[in-house]
Formats: sequence, C-alpha cells, structure tokens
Amino acid sequence: MFESVTSLQEETWLRSFEGTDLTGAPRPVSACWELDGAVDENALSEALYALAMRHEGLRRSFPWLSDDPLRAWVDSDVVVPIQVLEAAADEETTRRDLLDALITPFDARAAPLWRVVLVQPSPSRSYVGFSADHMICDGISLRIFLKELALAYGQAREGKPIDLGPPAPAYSDFARRQRDAFAGAWGEERRAFWTEYVSKHGKYPPECGLAHPRGADAPGNSQLLKVHIDEASMKEANEAARQWRVTKFALVTSTLLTAMSHVTGDSRAGLSLDIHGRLLPGAGAGIGLFSHGVPLNVDLAGELYARDRARAVADGLAEMLKYGVPLRGACPKWDLDITRSHASNFILYSFNAAQWAHDFQLGGVPARIYKLRPPKEQRTIWHPGFLDIEATETPEGLTVEAHFDDSTYALPRMKEWLDRTAHEIRSLAIE
Repeated sequence: MFESVTSLQEETWLRSFEGTDLTGAPRPVSACWELDGAVDENALSEALYALAMRHEGLRRSFPWLSDDPLRAWVDSDVVVPIQVLEAAADEETTRRDLLDALITPFDARAAPLWRVVLVQPSPSRSYVGFSADHMICDGISLRIFLKELALAYGQAREGKPIDLGPPAPAYSDFARRQRDAFAGAWGEERRAFWTEYVSKHGKYPPECGLAHPRGADAPGNSQLLKVHIDEASMKEANEAARQWRVTKFALVTSTLLTAMSHVTGDSRAGLSLDIHGRLLPGAGAGIGLFSHGVPLNVDLAGELYARDRARAVADGLAEMLKYGVPLRGACPKWDLDITRSHASNFILYSFNAAQWAHDFQLGGVPARIYKLRPPKEQRTIWHPGFLDIEATETPEGLTVEAHFDDSTYALPRMKEWLDRTAHEIRSLAIE
C-alpha cells in the first residue's frame, strides 16, 4: 500500500536525480563486524524477517509516479536480504568484496532498501555487514536495529518464538503527524523562526572562515589532523558542564567555536551539525529517516567567560532542537535560500559520546567493528570545501579529528585551530 513520506525523505528523493541513475541516497548507512565463531544463517534469516515485519520502514520503497507527489510503497511481506559471499584467498580481497557489496547503490523503486552481507572464512570466524539506503535509515535507527537483531537472533538460535516487545511505531504514522503539524501553527512558528534566522545569519550552511584556498592550479591532498584531550582534563570539563548546567556536547562545541573565532579573528563562528528529528511522539523507537543537518551560528564578541560561551552555544542548540525539525526538506517550499551548497566552504561536525557500535553481539559472541574503508587520510572527500570534524569520547579521553583537503584549508591554520581547541578544553578546570 502507499503511505505518506516525511519532508526529509522527499528531499532525499529529489536529490537522487542529480545523477543519471534512479537510485536512493548517495551514501548508504553501513557497518561491518567480525565475530570469533560461526553464524547460524537460518537463525539470522529468521531474526531479520522478524525485524522487517516489525518495522514498516524496512519494507519501504519509492516507485516513481509522475502524476502524484512522492509516496512510499510499503510491502506487506519482504524477502530477507542476506547476501552470502565466498571468502577470498586473502583477507584484503575479502575486505574489498565486503565493502563493494555494502556500498552498492540501491534502486529506490524496489524494496528492500537494505541488505545484510555474510562471509564465513572458517568455523571460527565470520563477518556480518549491514547496509541501508539513507532514505529509510539513520544512525539511531542502526542502533535500534542492532539491539533488536541481537535479541531476535538469540531467541531464534535457541528455538524460541521471537518476542521483541510491544509493536514498534509505524513510520507512516510519524510522517502523517509531521505533515499535519506543519500544516498548522507548529509549522508556521518554524517558518517564522527560519525566516528571521536566515535574515540574521545568512545561508545554510554557515561559511567557514578557516578556508584559505591555494587556487585551482594547486591540487590538494586529503589530510587528517588529530588532537587528544586526556581523561583528567575531560573529568574537569564534565564537572564544568555539570556546574554550568550545560551538556558536554554544548561545552565541547563551545571550545571548538571559541578556537575558530581566535584563529580567524572573527567573533562570528558557525558550523553544521547532525541532529535527530525524533521529537514528535512515537518517533523514538522507530527505524526510519529522522536525522538531518542544521546550522549553528553564534557570536562570541567581547570578553566572554568560558561559562558564558558554553551557555550561548547551549541556547543555540536548544533552538535547533526546537525548530530544526525538519529544516532542509521544508525550506524549498518556503522559498528560503538555506539549502546546502557544495560550492560553499563549511564544517560538518559530529560528537560521539560512546562507541555504541562496539557493543554489538550475536548469540552471546561479541562482535568487533571490522573497518572496511582505508584510513581517513587516504580517502577522498566530498568536495574541496568540505571539512569534517569528529569528536569521539572514550574512557581514555576525547579525540578531535579534522579531515579536509589542503587545497582549501592550510595545514598550519588547521593545526592551530585544533591545538587551540585542546587548549580551551584543558583550561576548563573548576577551582
């Protein structure tokens, strides 16, 4: 049957026509794990089928209907998408085969828009990979999928009926609630907010003042810089966040923006961040596309204390949580020029508070993340103006990584920025 879509799904669909192939989102959500043991293929198939029938989003496709607005077709049943590969003679070839299988584009017109790839080189080792078109899955969805897969697989392997608890919320119900909300006062309030926001701050995403292009005749190289903040310093930062009543995310983000302002000499600082649109009722436990990027702009003019900078960022983030659902999908309909442009120089920023993907297991056998892609410094980036910042916290402290093209961003300038960020975090000791 045909069901409603969210505005973000609609925008992602329209972006798929940038190329010549009728495919879904350009970057599938994917991950791969290595297990010390064999995988019961029958139990895995049974568990995957249970998840597909539980979550409507896993049975969605987007057939092209030229006479109608975009709608999703939801199958009443689905073929379990397990792709079994033969192990190659060497591990590098196996790794490449896994990656090729997982990143193969999906045809958005036909379900399923996700797949599981299984390779078992020996009875003592297995590889399990998951890939989904971003039109039906985001990062939080992957966490939900893995948690329920582990439970369902364990039950199936023991010969028990699969019981995953109360029914999951239907994505189509969320889509209808979102569209109904946008048609009323909820949507008008957000239109007014973004109209004023664009008037004050300019287009989305915020221009990155760190850019320093060398010119078209100087091809660049992919670069990766890292700084590490030790556990003791992060303990002090956590205490500062607690006393100032801000989140750790807001605190770390404020240090990043303060360092940017210091390096550029401009009190205005901005970046783009991923935020999740699971704010309407019933969205928290579902699998689907809820996440999208929003801009964060702050003005750090004057001699602000670290506490005040953190609170200014926290206030900005609170506004994004309130008004940023959804942003990009709705703005073209509002004639607001804040659609992401690949011609601009901008920062995409993400903060990983926990290595949640490392906790996955099947049948009680722990699974380790199996990295299929080369190191970041060996990868190409989306376009020269793109700067990817990732902050990851572990028990050993916080690591901040910057991945960029050095034809747009000068290496010494980027190093100064990261070093200054680390300095700002280490300076947060509470007396």
